[in-house]
Amino acid sequence: MNQFHGKPSLFSFSIFSPGDSVNAFSEIDSKYAGIIAGEVESFIKTEATRLEAVYAQRLEAYIRDLAATLARDIEENKDKEVREEYATAITRPVESEYGEQIEALKKRKSKLKEKKHADEIAEIDAEIERLTAEMEEKLESAMAMISIAVYYEARNARRIESQKKSLAIALQKDIERAKAEKKKQLEIQYRTAIDEEKRGLITICEGAKVNYSDVTRWFVDMAQEYKLSPYWVGYDPWNSGYWVEEMKSAGFNMVEVRQGARTLSNPMKTLEADLLEKNLNYNNNPITKWCLCNTNVKRDENDNIRPIKRTKQESKNRWCSKFDYSLCSAI
Repeated sequence: MNQFHGKPSLFSFSIFSPGDSVNAFSEIDSKYAGIIAGEVESFIKTEATRLEAVYAQRLEAYIRDLAATLARDIEENKDKEVREEYATAITRPVESEYGEQIEALKKRKSKLKEKKHADEIAEIDAEIERLTAEMEEKLESAMAMISIAVYYEARNARRIESQKKSLAIALQKDIERAKAEKKKQLEIQYRTAIDEEKRGLITICEGAKVNYSDVTRWFVDMAQEYKLSPYWVGYDPWNSGYWVEEMKSAGFNMVEVRQGARTLSNPMKTLEADLLEKNLNYNNNPITKWCLCNTNVKRDENDNIRPIKRTKQESKNRWCSKFDYSLCSAI
């Protein structure tokens, strides 16, 4: 487990568990999420236009291929679906109309004896021949009026519409895929920047607990890097032992600040007022903001206040005291 402490901000020093730091960094994550979303949107506009052109070319090629083979398809007439559609619409009604009459004559003829009913049989044969010729004439006329080519052209039109739908679905999938890939690429690209920005707000101490020599080193580094000379560094006397002596040895003026309403009430009220009046510059530090918004207040009968940590349930319910609300609103 690692412990964290931040750069100089409103407070001289803060310590967090790894889980605590997650919400403190949400502002950084949100910022880069917005940057990535904007770049993805810009990219996808161009990429979508490019993909649309690609799919338009595919459709054009498909239409050309259908047109190129149309004459052969009509001549060979091998499409069972088209033949069936054409027969149902053009030839079958005519064949059905005459077929019933011809079939009835044939059935009647089968019941006659050739020698005894020769004349009647001849009449039936002549009528069958006449009906057959008339049927063929009507079929030729019907097929002349509506060529099977019309049905192959209609088939191609259906195929084109079906292809349009398929290509539209494929295009959308490619756009979504390109969008997801670009987002992943940008997340990797910005990962270093995000990590560096977060590391700029905290210092990671190895181990399961804070090594207070690391804390001392942090104060020394900040003082040297930013040319700071702290007037004093406040500390909680509980369990601070050797660290206070180490800090004094490093040249810092250490001042005991007991944790209670007697010591902290007036400073907290002053802090509230200064924040509301925007008299404090904390560099919009997300860790400081998160700490303040996770501070609860315990008030005694004399209206003295002291800070306490908000419970998980209070944080979940987003409950704030007046002090909490003032701080969160001010920052």
